[in-house]
Amino acid sequence: MVNHGSVDKFHIGSEIISPDELGSWLDSLEGSLNSPASIAGKYISVWAYINGQWKSYDPDQPFFSDWTTMTPGGGYWIKTSEACTWSLP
Repeated sequence: MVNHGSVDKFHIGSEIISPDELGSWLDSLEGSLNSPASIAGKYISVWAYINGQWKSYDPDQPFFSDWTTMTPGGGYWIKTSEACTWSLP
């Protein structure tokens, strides 16, 4: 992990949080990413640009997908079938 402060503090913007707070936030984010209920049934595919290559996930054809895990700090393009809002904690 990149040094964002010191051993027992992380600087996120102007906030300072503890390792426990960061861990809790990351767990919550991971749960949201793994269960995107607010866009369930509305996304067609998800794309990520990783190490110079485009990777994709298609929920209708997961066996053809070459990517399955979103990580905090990544950039993603989500193709949806309609306008929708994805709310993260």
